[in-house]
Amino acid sequence: MFKVFKGFCSTIILAGFLLLTTGTFSVSAQNVDIQIKDVPPQVLLSAKRALPNAKWTMANWDLGDNGLPVIEIEGTLNGKKVEVDVYTNGGIEEVERDISESEVPPAVMTALKKYVPTFQIASVNKSETSGVVDRYEFHGSDGMSVKIGEFGQRVLITSEDAGR
Repeated sequence: MFKVFKGFCSTIILAGFLLLTTGTFSVSAQNVDIQIKDVPPQVLLSAKRALPNAKWTMANWDLGDNGLPVIEIEGTLNGKKVEVDVYTNGGIEEVERDISESEVPPAVMTALKKYVPTFQIASVNKSETSGVVDRYEFHGSDGMSVKIGEFGQRVLITSEDAGR
């Protein structure tokens, strides 16, 4: 566990050094896979508390939206993919659940069709922060993703390959 975290931190330090000295970097500091058995107990406990009936299958180190390291713990709940992003101290950054298109609020679907009319939806998940729905994330089969705030505001279009 420490070895994986040490490797993750080394990557972060290298990326920061390259960014400071060159203004750019091409090292990916994200998605360092770890085994479920190597997830720190307080992190796994937080994920289990957030989604008690989920079956956890994989995990990885990543950077949270605020730049702090998180462990993304992935699994399934009632046959659907779920993910809990947990800080190393056990605090929850976000909980993501796969949902069907029919579960997406009309305002969010309207925004998707307005800003990305040709987007082909491969999957959708609902992201919750502090127990409140924060956004809906649409993933396309072409690697594009679109994040839209819960009321159809704040549209962010990204490529899954960005920064890698």
